[in-house]
Amino acid sequence: MDSKSIKQHLRFNEIDLIEAIAIFFVIFYHCTTYSFDFISNGTFHNYFLYFSRTILATCVPTFFFANGFLLLNKPLHLKKHIKKCINLLVIIFFWAIITMPIYLMIKGEPITLNAIVVPILNLSTDYDINLFWFLGALICIYILFPLLKSCFDTNKKAFIFFYSCLWNTHLRL
Repeated sequence: MDSKSIKQHLRFNEIDLIEAIAIFFVIFYHCTTYSFDFISNGTFHNYFLYFSRTILATCVPTFFFANGFLLLNKPLHLKKHIKKCINLLVIIFFWAIITMPIYLMIKGEPITLNAIVVPILNLSTDYDINLFWFLGALICIYILFPLLKSCFDTNKKAFIFFYSCLWNTHLRL
């Protein structure tokens, strides 16, 4: 094996650990069945549960952090990157087309081509088809990634400025 192929297969144990923690955070976050309403019942226990849930809510930013670290430290192959974005879109639409008729059946609404396609294309929040919001957010990041990668590789100050603008825009939303 040459040094180039060894470098491509290099694993970052720290990033693997961060991703494993984030996976457990996702599972625990979505499996909570306890009440964490500390306003109506201000016990120490409810404060602790609320605090714990806020820690668990860091799962998605943790995944984005790990993904960004791995992407920024690899060379950008634009054609491959575009294919990855298209593949993610295909996955989202494939599963949305499968889940939308099931949702319509559960709600007792008629299953028509229009009733399936229009909410998907409009990204309607009236239906529970937004199960793949994470992949949609990832696609948005991937669309901006070539610009971020270019700044990261050539001009760190521009990268920090651009990233700061994105972060401030995100906080206002």
